[in-house]
Amino acid sequence: EKATRDIRFRFYQDNLGREGAPAVMFGHHQGDLQENVITNLMRRTQLLDIAGMREVDTLQGVTVWRPLLPHPKADIFDFAHKYGVPYLKDTTDPWGTRGMMR
Repeated sequence: EKATRDIRFRFYQDNLGREGAPAVMFGHHQGDLQENVITNLMRRTQLLDIAGMREVDTLQGVTVWRPLLPHPKADIFDFAHKYGVPYLKDTTDPWGTRGMMR
């Protein structure tokens, strides 16, 4: 998981500069935040880092926006269906830490 994360963030770094974009926007939602906190507890993360993801953060030199973080997944899907907003579903590998926890 760390290796693929590093690859993704190198891609973000390379492309943000080229495109002149200020940040990468993710579709993380309330359930992802809860999952992140549980994962941090399982990994015995330092106390100050247990809180998990933030709506605005800087990771590996990349500014990250997560505007959907306070919202439940069901509300986001309802909105998408109601207004015809296309979306992708997460296809996390079942053998990874996150996949096993889900």
